[in-house]
Amino acid sequence: ALDKKPDDVFTVINIANSYLAMGRIPEAEKFVVDYLASGFSDAQLYFLLGNLNFMRKNYDAAVSYLKQCLSLNSESASSHNLLGAIYTVRDDFDPAGHHLEAARRLNPRLSTVHYNLALLHEKRGDLAAALAAYREELVHTPKHFRSLYNLSRIYRQTGEEELELETLRRCLEIDPGFPLTYFYLARISLKRGRDYEEAVELVKKGIDLKPEPSELPLGYFLLADLYNRLGNAALSAEYARKGEAASRAH
Repeated sequence: ALDKKPDDVFTVINIANSYLAMGRIPEAEKFVVDYLASGFSDAQLYFLLGNLNFMRKNYDAAVSYLKQCLSLNSESASSHNLLGAIYTVRDDFDPAGHHLEAARRLNPRLSTVHYNLALLHEKRGDLAAALAAYREELVHTPKHFRSLYNLSRIYRQTGEEELELETLRRCLEIDPGFPLTYFYLARISLKRGRDYEEAVELVKKGIDLKPEPSELPLGYFLLADLYNRLGNAALSAEYARKGEAASRAH
């Protein structure tokens, strides 16, 4: 198709997306860069390059491409959104806020714009604004897992246990492969002093899902506490040792 119509930007995007779907991100980027070098130009292609570099955490390159996109199309809400996300990661709050507000103004229904605003509010210490932004993201993207999980985390911080429980259960429905959901559901049972055996199974399921090394100690320490409550001192001590070893290793 591209041979027949070399200026068809959508074909270029589809080819790049095909590489991306196969996990071949460097090839996707090279294809688009080579296409631009052949004399064609389009704001969408610069956004695509910015997004590919954002995914790889090549933030300097991503910022450069996204700014090139905005120089061609100042109303690219998606570019403003990604720039805001990058500046938030870098704790550069003023430009983050500027770009995220621009993205929201241009397209208030854009996926992840409210999520990124929520992350910025959290970094600024405004949990009430973060809660509102996460909830707004879920209005537009009901199955946005990270918004749901982060909501549960804020409810945990603010002591709203019933809301935390309800949100964690929704997390489990959307993504049953996320280990921390199981850990924190078990933690609620531990706090409430009931359903210990069910909580043990939840934690073991979470551990089987291979959490990050920084998250694994929580699972072991929960098991140590739960087995202690169940009167099994040997298993409690065993998991306490595993938790300490995992903490040292991390």
